[in-house]
Amino acid sequence: MTTTDLLRLAPLRRWSSSFDSATTVAELFLESASSSQLADALAATMTRVRGCKMLIVRFSAVDDASLLRAWATAQLAKSPVRICFAVDRSMLAAIGSRLSTDEHVGLLLDDVDDMTPPIDVVSEAIEAIRFAPRFVAKASRHLRSECVLDALLVLAKNVGLATLGPQSRASRGSWLDPQIDFDYVVEESA
Repeated sequence: MTTTDLLRLAPLRRWSSSFDSATTVAELFLESASSSQLADALAATMTRVRGCKMLIVRFSAVDDASLLRAWATAQLAKSPVRICFAVDRSMLAAIGSRLSTDEHVGLLLDDVDDMTPPIDVVSEAIEAIRFAPRFVAKASRHLRSECVLDALLVLAKNVGLATLGPQSRASRGSWLDPQIDFDYVVEESA
């Protein structure tokens, strides 16, 4: 079996829209950011993500040079689905200013929590943010954390970012009446 065949069978994590049941996001996990593996993965998964709003690509380990090469590879793919590479704050600091604007490729800021500076959330390179599950769980037990979560969600909405969270805020306990929910929540595995 070839690498492309294996990638075609690789499981995709799915995220459902909190507001529109027809809108979804898919997430692909890759071991490395090699250009050839990424090109193969994108080719193998495109039929499976047709109709998705975004394809999140997350690498188990990546350095800034590899991610920049992956960015160029994704740009060349001209995918009909928006590709967003998941990055943490340190990777955003390393590469954010070196990325060119592109209609096919962007970044998702991963593991957003109460220690994430708002300046990272509003970075031009960021198109979506994903909240850390441990932070969301903490916010359901701690009023100040819930206020920080609300503030980050409002900021993200005001600058036009998609937001991803582990579950709907309305479905879990809350100190506040949540006025804003995550745009996308992870689908439970069957």
